[in-house]
Amino acid sequence: MKYVLKFILLISFFGCVKQMDRDNPLDGKTLPLITTNGIASYTSTNAVISGRINSNGGLPILSKGMVYSMTPNAPVDLMSKLSNGTGDPVFTTNLINLNPAVKYYVRAYASNLMGTAYGSEITFTTKNDTPYITTTAPNPILYNNTMTGGNILRDNGTPITVRGIVFGNSPYPTTELSQIVNNDTAKGIGPYLIKMPILKPGTTYYIRAYARNASGRAYGNQIVFNTPATTPTFITIPPTAGSTSSTSGGTFVSNGGSVVKDKGLVWSLTPIAPTTPITSIPSSNKISSGGGDFTFSANMSPLLPGTLYYVYAYATNDAGTSYGTQETFTTDPITPIVSTGSIGIPGPTSVDISSIILDDGGSPIKEFGYLYSVNPNPSLNNGATKFIVGTTTGTNRKNISFLNTLKGLTANTYYYVKAYATNQRNLTGYGLDLYFKTSASVPTIAIAAPAGSNLTDVSARVTATITSNGGANITSSGIYWSRTPGVNTASNKIPDYTGSQSTITANMPSLSPNTTYFVRAYAVNASVSTPGLSSEISFTTPNNAPTLQMTSNVLNGDNTINVSAKILTQGLNAGSFVSAKGFILGTTSPLTLSNALMSSYSLGNGGGDIVHLFQGLNPGVTYYICAYATNNSGASYGYSNEVTIKTNSVPPTVVTYDPSGASSSGVNVSGEVTKEGGEPVVDAGIEWGVSNSSFALGNSGNKGTGLGRFYFTIPYTGLTRGRVYYYRAYAKQFGKAPSYGTVKSFVP
Repeated sequence: MKYVLKFILLISFFGCVKQMDRDNPLDGKTLPLITTNGIASYTSTNAVISGRINSNGGLPILSKGMVYSMTPNAPVDLMSKLSNGTGDPVFTTNLINLNPAVKYYVRAYASNLMGTAYGSEITFTTKNDTPYITTTAPNPILYNNTMTGGNILRDNGTPITVRGIVFGNSPYPTTELSQIVNNDTAKGIGPYLIKMPILKPGTTYYIRAYARNASGRAYGNQIVFNTPATTPTFITIPPTAGSTSSTSGGTFVSNGGSVVKDKGLVWSLTPIAPTTPITSIPSSNKISSGGGDFTFSANMSPLLPGTLYYVYAYATNDAGTSYGTQETFTTDPITPIVSTGSIGIPGPTSVDISSIILDDGGSPIKEFGYLYSVNPNPSLNNGATKFIVGTTTGTNRKNISFLNTLKGLTANTYYYVKAYATNQRNLTGYGLDLYFKTSASVPTIAIAAPAGSNLTDVSARVTATITSNGGANITSSGIYWSRTPGVNTASNKIPDYTGSQSTITANMPSLSPNTTYFVRAYAVNASVSTPGLSSEISFTTPNNAPTLQMTSNVLNGDNTINVSAKILTQGLNAGSFVSAKGFILGTTSPLTLSNALMSSYSLGNGGGDIVHLFQGLNPGVTYYICAYATNNSGASYGYSNEVTIKTNSVPPTVVTYDPSGASSSGVNVSGEVTKEGGEPVVDAGIEWGVSNSSFALGNSGNKGTGLGRFYFTIPYTGLTRGRVYYYRAYAKQFGKAPSYGTVKSFVP
C-alpha cells in the first residue's frame, strides 16, 4: 500500500511538470534537507521541540515530525514518534507522557518519495519533579480477590493528586490504554493497597502502580502475574422428565481459565453437596458429554417412575470439578406392578392369599386388595366382589407383601381372584387370575334365644336358621343343651325330625324356674359327618317366686331391731299364693336363707304385711336384713331389698384377776378384756391406790389392745409393808371413758 501511494503521487507530480524526463521521473531528485532546532521547553513529562525543512528534495513532503527514544538514532518507524503532517517547512512538536528524570534522544524527520531524512540528534533529560513510586507485588493472587498497590517514596515537592494502579493483558500498561483503579481514600506519600476488580481466571496480567502530581504522572515498576485457573461454570438446564428418563444439560458460562476436560450430568434422590468428589458418584447416577467449552444436553435413564430427583450439570478442568445450579424434577408415575401371588388350601368359606405389590408405579398406593368372582377375569364391570385390604402402604415403595383371607365364600364352589393396587394418580395395576375351589363344609347356623310365648318357667321352644348347608343337603338337625356353659356334642340332645333344609325347631320341656340354660343348634349334611354348630346362647326361665319390699327398720336403744315388709306379688303364674314368709338377718351381703344368722321363721301365708323384732344382737355390728317368701310352686324363694343397720356400741367388759404371786420387788397382777362392746379397745392396763376408791398411786400404762388378757407387776417401791393396797383392771375405747373391773387388794 505504501508503494502504491508513492506511485500515485509520482504520477500526479509529474503530470504538472511541462518538461520531464519520460525515461526516469526521479532523476535529479533528492531526500529532504531538515534541521532539528533546539528544545523550546521541557518538564518532567513533556517537551516542546521544533524543526525546519530546508529543502523538499524536489518532491512533495509526505510526512514530517519528531522521533524520540531513550536510545540514540531512533528510526522513523519507532512507535515513539509524533507526526506534524505535510504542511509548513517550520513545525513544532509537543512530546508528552515522558518519564521523569530520563535522558531522551530526539531528531526531526521528513519523508518524500525518495525516502526519509533526519535532522541532527539532540538530547535532553526530563525534570525529576514527578512522584517516585514502586509497585507492590499482588498478594493473594485470585481471580476474584487480588490485592496490590504501590508505595510513593517521595512526591518531589509537589503534593500527590491521584494514585492507583493500571493493569492490562499487554506489557507496560498506561492510564491511557489500560484499566485504572484509583485509591481515593488518601493521596499522600507512603504505601497503599487496592483490591483489583474480578479478573479472568488463568490469565496473564501486567500491573504498574502510578501517581500524579502537578508536575505530571509517574509509574512504578511493572509486575507480571497469572491468575490461577478455577473450576468451570455451567448453569444446569431445567430438565424435561418422562416416567423412566429425563433430559437436561448445562449452559456454558466459563471454563475457569483452563480447558474443560469432562462435563455431563449427575443426579440423585437427595441433594448433592458442592464439595462431593465426582469420583464418588456412582456411574448409574452420572453421564458424561465429553470435554469442550460449549453448552450440552444429555439423557438420564433408567429412572424410577414418580420419583423426585436432584440434577446438576458438572464440568472438570485442571482446577477440579464444579457443579452447576441445582434443578429438580419428578418422573411421571406408571401403573403399579402387582403379583397376585399364591393361594393357600381353600376352606369351605375362606381362603388365604399371599400377594405382593412389586412397584407402586412412582406414586403412593392409596388402595389395594382383591377382586374375586365365580366368573373368569373378575373386574368391577362383571359383578366381581371387591375386597379392600388397605388404603396405604406408608413409606414403602417396592416389594410390599400383603396376606389376607377372603371370607364369606360359598362352600364347594369355583372362584377366580386377582390382586390389584391403585396409586394416587388413579392408575390401577392387576395381578394374574388365580383359580381355586372351596371345600365342602359343615353347615352354618344362626340361633336365637327363646323369648315371649316360647319361654315359660318350666319350658322353652328353641329355633335356629341354617344359613349355609355347607355345599350338601341337610341330613339331620336339632339342639344340644346344658345347665353349664360350653355346650358340645356330648351335652343333652334334642333332635328336630321335621327334615327342614333351612330351619331348626326343638322343644325343651320339664325345665326349672329361674334357671339358666345353655343351648347350641346343630346340623349335619351329606358331605361332612361332623355336625355344624351354632354359637352358644343362654336363657333363664322366668322366676315365679313372690316379690317383697321392706317398709321400715328401727334400731332400738337396747340394740333390738323392729322391721316390717309387704308382699308385692305372690308369683307370676296364675293361682300362685304365698305359702311361707318371714325375715332373715346376717352379716353377709347378698343375704339368703343359707347364709343368714337369724330367721323369724314363717310368719304366715298369703299376701299382706309382716313385722318382726330381732333381739340378742351384738353391739357395734353391721347387720343386713331382708324379707323372704315362697309360694305353692315351691321352686324358689323371693327376697326383698336389703337394709343395713349397725347396732350401738357399749362400754367394754374387763375382768380384774387376783394376784398370781409376788417377788421381792413386786406383786404380779393381771386383767382381761372379755368384750370390746362394739368398738376396739385401744388401751388396757392396771391402776392402784391406798383405798378401794382411790387409785392414784400408779398406773401400768397401756399393756394391751383389743380382746385378751394382760399382765403387770406392781412394784413395792414407795409402798409400806404390811399395809393393804387396792388395784383394778381398766379398758378404754377411743375417745371414751374407761371401763373398770372389780377391785382387788394385796399386802406387800
